Amino acid sequence: MLATLANFFGLFNLAVIFLSVLAGVFLFWRSGRHELLDSELLLDTVIVASIGALVFGRLWDFLVRWDRYHFSLSRLIFFNAYPGIDFAGALFGFCLAAFVFLRARKIKFLEIFDLAAPAIVFAQSSISLGRFGLGFMKKGSHDFSLLYFGLGYFIIFWILKRLGMRKRHPGFLACFYLFATSILGIALFFGGNDKTTLGNVPYKLALGTLLLLFSLVLWHAASGRSLNKDIKWATAGILLALFRLKRVLASVEEGGNFARVMILSPYYLAKKILMIIKFIGREIISGLYDFLVVLGVKKIR
Repeated sequence: MLATLANFFGLFNLAVIFLSVLAGVFLFWRSGRHELLDSELLLDTVIVASIGALVFGRLWDFLVRWDRYHFSLSRLIFFNAYPGIDFAGALFGFCLAAFVFLRARKIKFLEIFDLAAPAIVFAQSSISLGRFGLGFMKKGSHDFSLLYFGLGYFIIFWILKRLGMRKRHPGFLACFYLFATSILGIALFFGGNDKTTLGNVPYKLALGTLLLLFSLVLWHAASGRSLNKDIKWATAGILLALFRLKRVLASVEEGGNFARVMILSPYYLAKKILMIIKFIGREIISGLYDFLVVLGVKKIR
């Protein structure tokens, strides 16, 4: 009886993953067709990138969780007995395979990654929420971190779809995806059940930190901004703030203005919060409409 239930939950888990990935592929294809990309190119990209994701995801899991596999080649090959794919490795394999494939066809990888980012994070959200739902079917196996990750990924998906309505530089959505998911991973690290370590360093925390730094560097490079100009701008901003502080300390009038601002700061803060709530409300309503458009329920106005 227990073996039958275990097989049932295993099949259900695989079904959740399969349907989530299939939904992600559909969203990616739909976004690509909206950008007038060839269907054959989109399908070939999905196939090649998926193979890369499977291979590298499995190898990455094998290397990171060596204590489970004991560097046994048979445990690596027999996926049915020792299942496991690391998402970081899968994402790396996805990007590497897609980059090589698209480069051979002289297509910019970041432009395609921009289209794939919302689809990937939607699949992540669906998988997390589906696995959380499966936990309720198992007695005493609730993992609320899956719920938090699922909701967090869905919010990121929502933001990406809103940002995608406006023209951005190539790589903007891809970098935002990497940045936002790394922030989410770091923020929810301590509530998760994965305690895998690399030496004495928690794997998930180290991965989130490295991904955050990489996303910032890639974002800056993709934007085409000059590092020297940005450093000069930041330095000038710091100096301006120091000079303003000096005036506040040396001038009675400036000090009075500063005190008045401090006294009225709760009012200003409440006013800003109200503006943010109104903005979020409008974005949620607009985002819900865009989400229905993506699913094909509504037509573009």
